[in-house]
Amino acid sequence: MDDFVVKPVRIEDLQSVLVRWGMTPHGANDKSFSDQEKIGRLMINQPVEAASADAINLAGLLKLREMQEEGEDNIIEQLIKLFLRDTPQHFNALRRALEGANREVLQREAHNLTGSCSIMGASQMAALSTELEKISRGKHLENADAVLEKLVAEYQRVCDALSSIK
Repeated sequence: MDDFVVKPVRIEDLQSVLVRWGMTPHGANDKSFSDQEKIGRLMINQPVEAASADAINLAGLLKLREMQEEGEDNIIEQLIKLFLRDTPQHFNALRRALEGANREVLQREAHNLTGSCSIMGASQMAALSTELEKISRGKHLENADAVLEKLVAEYQRVCDALSSIK
């Protein structure tokens, strides 16, 4: 395959590339990529309303789930586990970078966290991570601590929402 998807990766773009190369998600038909009926319930049998609608966007996770082949491990559960495992490590690296005024590490970790948050549909976390990344490129880091604390607080809301769909 010789194709690409630009960042930030959008599910629709990824699906288009996969379809162009002849891959069809299990159970997909012409309208299944845009079919929103499945948003009423996650395929792991948990009600969507259990997740805080403003903490995460479940529609993106559901679209990823549609691309999964039958019999494969639940991709949503795998993504949640990785996110919950890796995010505190990003926070620790961000704190160390701030303590040492290491702009390069701050920028890299904030950028990586933005990507992870975007994949999970945690748009407020992604926005705060992007703000940290912008701060890392500026003259002063003074607001970075406050943004990081907001990010950590938002992470707790996201964790609460994700725990209701695991």
